Amino acid sequence: MPLKVIVFAHRFSPITETFIYHDVIALQGHVQVKVVCFFRENEKERPFHPLQVLDHRESRFKVKWRNLRNKLNLSLCFKDAALREQLQGILNDFHPDVLHFHFGIQALSFLDNLHFEGPIFLTFHGYDATKLVKKSPAYRKRLRELMARKNFYALATSASLFSYMEQYNIAGSHRQVLYSGIKMDLFESVSLQQNIPVTFTQISSFRTKKGHLYLIRAFQQLMARHPGKPMNLILAGGGPLEGALKTEVAQLGLQAFVRFPGWITQEEAVKLLASSDVFVHPSITTTEDDMESTTVAILEAMAMELPVFATRHSGIPEIIEDGVNGLLAEERDIAAYVNCMEQLMTWGRQPQNRKKIMDRFSHERHILDLLNAYRQAKQQLSGKI
Repeated sequence: MPLKVIVFAHRFSPITETFIYHDVIALQGHVQVKVVCFFRENEKERPFHPLQVLDHRESRFKVKWRNLRNKLNLSLCFKDAALREQLQGILNDFHPDVLHFHFGIQALSFLDNLHFEGPIFLTFHGYDATKLVKKSPAYRKRLRELMARKNFYALATSASLFSYMEQYNIAGSHRQVLYSGIKMDLFESVSLQQNIPVTFTQISSFRTKKGHLYLIRAFQQLMARHPGKPMNLILAGGGPLEGALKTEVAQLGLQAFVRFPGWITQEEAVKLLASSDVFVHPSITTTEDDMESTTVAILEAMAMELPVFATRHSGIPEIIEDGVNGLLAEERDIAAYVNCMEQLMTWGRQPQNRKKIMDRFSHERHILDLLNAYRQAKQQLSGKI
């Protein structure tokens, strides 16, 4: 009999969490999978069955009370009798072998309302292993309690996330780095002569940790260093900093050279990468310690043989070897950004980047590693290993 797995997500499936959707689709070829969520998004574009949307909405008073208790470092608790009844009903009907959650803080809203003795997996993706860990003593306490459970298995999308949590004495006996995986068939490499103008591209949400402001300033200095040389910067995505970024571009007089195409589909991302010369992703650590992990966008760009300029940030050096797959600079060092971008203008396509993704970061390998983790955990808890 195939394993039966329930994947829990707060929202399924927002545009910024394509990786969870790809995982559950791929898992269906190997195990029985059910998705349980609070909110369903992009249902037409990302169909999936079986899926259950929970009938649960917290009152504003309850949310404010929990936030206050968390702020005062009293506790972090999501217990709710009605939600517990729903979740236990789902477990009783489906009889799962494994439960899998994504993002630490979101997982607690489920875990506080169910009882399960089989393997429980939780994947940390970035802010849930950095910013929230630093900010909330109550959250740290809950993570330590989870890590101590014999049936709890922690996954992280980079080794750097586990290293950060260790600084706060958050560690467990069942931990594994499970890098994100790229569907190679969706990101085919293409032969392309160097563009005129030279095109730098970043695809991401517009948030502080993505480093856009420093990138825009570096691009302005690069243009000043090469007057008359045609070049473009394309910033695809959206988010809370969009207005500030467009203002910065206008103040620097770069409106004719920096484009904002907005949120783009995966198909549009492939076309954009195919027509780009250099992928740029200069992540920074915010004052609140909000960090990336390895960033799927970098993996996608490498799968299409693009050289990458990025920063020595969190898990990024785990995938980019400086001088081989691209160039790395220290965070916020605009002069170093300019030098790296200048050098990469002449690199052209890098076939070794695609080979590296295929060998170490393909979605097929990611799914096989995940399935092995599920099976080993089940055998371990049953006493067979």
